[in-house]
Amino acid sequence: MIRPLLLLLAVASVYACKQKEKVVLQEEEIVAEEIKEKINFQSEDGLEITAYLYQFSPEAPTILLCHQAGFNKSEYQETALNLYEMGYNCLAIDQRSGGTWSDSTMNETFEKAVLAGKKTKYADADQDVVAGINYLFDKYQRPCLVLGSSYSADLVIYQGIKNPKVKAIIAFSPGNYIQQEKGDLRKVLDSLDKPLFVSSSKDEIASQELLLKRLKHSRKLVHHKPTVDGQHGSKALWSTHEGHQEYWKALKQFLNHVKKND
Repeated sequence: MIRPLLLLLAVASVYACKQKEKVVLQEEEIVAEEIKEKINFQSEDGLEITAYLYQFSPEAPTILLCHQAGFNKSEYQETALNLYEMGYNCLAIDQRSGGTWSDSTMNETFEKAVLAGKKTKYADADQDVVAGINYLFDKYQRPCLVLGSSYSADLVIYQGIKNPKVKAIIAFSPGNYIQQEKGDLRKVLDSLDKPLFVSSSKDEIASQELLLKRLKHSRKLVHHKPTVDGQHGSKALWSTHEGHQEYWKALKQFLNHVKKND
């Protein structure tokens, strides 16, 4: 009976964590409704992108927030509010490669892409990232920061390095996920000339070091190596996950450095 009991306790623990995350999300939703604006704009191929805009002020620095696989703009529900309180305008987009994070949170861009018969693989979302960068540049008339999670961490690196409308890059758990379509990320990183912040879970540190090997002496790179177990992607920043304070401390230091050198 011991093993079934342990299994039951493990399932109960996972369920409790998920319920806690849902409660936090509901509380943040109430606050966010007073701040965020739901907007739509076109991607490069004409597909309508849905996003949440958190505008602190027209003069504030701007950050594009891109979610991981299977997720949507609500991956940044709490993160965007924290960045807003730090004085940033944030744009959290639904990319066409994504999905439903919870029963009540849909990826509207993904749904529209499916209805239109468009491809929704990781690389197909590259144009959505470009459209988000263009939207922020057109609205605020200055380069933005880009923040990606998992596969979109790769996308923001590819775009950030070559796009003059980007001034700094934040990548949580990049992984060379789309090298077949976009080229080996390690070689792309050779041309990095902008500030780059990379973080991940503790288990991913070794793979991140291999990815960033050619940049290990670069002054442009900040590689945060967590001492806590952490999470894959930007979920590491969620207050429901242990050790999130460490990630926020490292990220804030990077943001302050970028702001100081503007």
